[in-house]
Amino acid sequence: MPTLPFELQTLILLHLRDSSSNFRGYSSILTVCALVCRAWVSSSRSALFHRFVLDDNSVGEFLQLYDHPLETFSLARVTQFEYQQCEVRNRDYLQDPTSSCDTLNKVLKWRSSDGKRDLSTMLSVTERMELGYFGWDTLDGKGKRRLAECFSSIQHLKLYGTEFESGDALQSFIKSFSALGSLHLDDVVLMAGSRAPVGKQTETWSHDDIPINLHTIVLEQMSRRDGTDVVESLTPCPSLRNFSYHHYFDVNGLTTSRTTAIGKLLASAAQTLEQLTVTVWRQGEESQIENAFRAIDISLNPNLRRINLSVQSSAYLIPFLERFTLAITKANGHGSYTPEPEEPCLHSLHIEHLPKLDINWERLDNTLQHPIFSALREINCEMKFRDRCRDSYGDTKSLLTISEEVYKGVKDFRARLPQCDSRGILKVVVKYDQL
Repeated sequence: MPTLPFELQTLILLHLRDSSSNFRGYSSILTVCALVCRAWVSSSRSALFHRFVLDDNSVGEFLQLYDHPLETFSLARVTQFEYQQCEVRNRDYLQDPTSSCDTLNKVLKWRSSDGKRDLSTMLSVTERMELGYFGWDTLDGKGKRRLAECFSSIQHLKLYGTEFESGDALQSFIKSFSALGSLHLDDVVLMAGSRAPVGKQTETWSHDDIPINLHTIVLEQMSRRDGTDVVESLTPCPSLRNFSYHHYFDVNGLTTSRTTAIGKLLASAAQTLEQLTVTVWRQGEESQIENAFRAIDISLNPNLRRINLSVQSSAYLIPFLERFTLAITKANGHGSYTPEPEEPCLHSLHIEHLPKLDINWERLDNTLQHPIFSALREINCEMKFRDRCRDSYGDTKSLLTISEEVYKGVKDFRARLPQCDSRGILKVVVKYDQL
């Protein structure tokens, strides 16, 4: 009987994992697949156990099972490892380093009783890692070395709810992952600023120290402190291609010093930056948001291909885009910045709240006709229609009436940007809160 090549069987099982991860019984399906035949065991287990989650409370049980001669952890081919250091949560562990738990040290330095297995045996192909409430200071020297040895294959790293003593400590931690390509910092705080206290400074940060594959940085929920020091600790990053900044709190936390640091980080990637994403959820003073964005000069990044803006403010948008048009001016000899690209690179501009903004539409339309925007293939935005299923009298509307209202709303919006509309680059996504 003809059979599928092993590579295709593996791809099918991985597709089952990816497409069914939101389906309640996907793990049961993969469990059944693992019992079909011997050839399917390895691929099914890899799909079923690709994600391994560990915390301080489960370490003892895990090590006991892993030390058993018949253990199968090492056969699972774990691609994602998650660890949460419970005891660090909700306490300032840096004030009392002697009370720091050594559970992660124990895991990193553990070896099986026969001396043949350690953590790196199980995680040899792991590409993604998440660490929650993690304390870099809780690791001793050997633990830090073992972290680099066990996770040498890590390409995507996320930290959340984590505090470092200083920027030097954060940099030292990042350097543990030589293959790192993507770094996601969620609510990460430096207790002593970007530099370590006098007497505790370690090696300085230089171009050679940055993982050469680091192409993506995501900064999120920098709320507990100013956050400027975290950005400064990541600068310069000349290999950066994708940068995302998400601010979900009071706009007062969006300080000029923080956005200035972000601007310097982006400027350090003048030749390489291709995608910029900025999200500001909470609306504040228009002038404050405009001042904060003024510190980000994207004219220094003429090779940008995609810009995503989700900011509920009207004042910042046009000046922000107009500064991008200066890229050509500077490249033509009026500034000492990066050279003009052979042709405009910006292909996609996503402005989520564009239809709701109160701006000078003619000025925006004219700005988007600048040569730097000539390669635009799409300007994406969203139009939301709320409670459109009933009229003012409470009677149910027909689908035809709803469709007519949507058509008119989209048509009126397109009329605000006639030049962009004539180029066929306006892409409007219609969303309904209720039908």
